[in-house]
Amino acid sequence: MNLSGAYNPLKVEEVVARFWGEKRIEEKWRRFDPDSDRVFTFLEGPPTTNGMPHVGHIRGRTYKDVVLRFWRLRGYAVWAQGGWDQQGLPVELEVEQKFGLKSKKDIERLGLEKFSEECNALVDYYLQFWEEWGTRRLGLWLDLKNAYQTRRPRYLEYTWRIVKRAHERGLLAEDYKVLWF
Repeated sequence: MNLSGAYNPLKVEEVVARFWGEKRIEEKWRRFDPDSDRVFTFLEGPPTTNGMPHVGHIRGRTYKDVVLRFWRLRGYAVWAQGGWDQQGLPVELEVEQKFGLKSKKDIERLGLEKFSEECNALVDYYLQFWEEWGTRRLGLWLDLKNAYQTRRPRYLEYTWRIVKRAHERGLLAEDYKVLWF
């Protein structure tokens, strides 16, 4: 690998990415042995795909990656599950702005199915940037082939099942508190 001459970060990225691909570095690095007696598990608190990744997101994901690399270098089998938070008010607000919607009645006139389709299309639009710029090009080696997505029925059904069980067991309470966050 020859990187002589003026520093060109895009060229360095290209050379390193090609090397990683040819040597299948990520695949080897992420190999997980569930029978290992030294396992470190990581379930990503997911980034929200409701906008472009920015430097704050990148910083946070880099911190996570440093921890994963630390445990891998110590000989641990690391299970690193990625995921995406794909719901929320920012997506809905952007779709409302796109269509000039100001009220619930406006949304109903557009149609709930159409509104939902537009929200999903917007999430898909941002997701491609997150997968490319906010993950792959950073060299973050998370399992994104099996990434959980909060908008998928399987995830929603599982979440509601947990809430229902907690309610049935009397584990939920309504209260007002001052919190630091």
